[in-house]
Amino acid sequence: MERKNLVVFGILAAFVVLLAATGISLYHTLFDGLQNLPEGTKLSEYPSPSSAYSVTIYRVSNDKMGDAVRGELWNKEDGKRTNIFWQIGQSDATVTWSDDTTVSINGIVLDVETDTYDWRDHAEDYLEPSSQS
Repeated sequence: MERKNLVVFGILAAFVVLLAATGISLYHTLFDGLQNLPEGTKLSEYPSPSSAYSVTIYRVSNDKMGDAVRGELWNKEDGKRTNIFWQIGQSDATVTWSDDTTVSINGIVLDVETDTYDWRDHAEDYLEPSSQS
């Protein structure tokens, strides 16, 4: 009887560990902000008009969500690199600067000093509408 309890406890413990690992992975994938994104493959770099900033675009391919693009801002004054853009369903990006701090990435306009874009904050734009009969 004691051996049976030990086996049940072992199976339960393994299930709890698996559930925790899945939950942590899901949390990092869906809710962990822009700073822990996959690196991806560098596509191109776009300097601002005065070259004070630069946005580098990376393609991230993933079996779960397909292609995505990540935009990384490089502040050349302090050397800091920060993710400012994350969009699924794209394999490339169109980037244009309108001034030294305003950039448009795939039509989404960002002030690089204050703004970011994360598709997860706009998930309703990426969900297919439910069919209505």
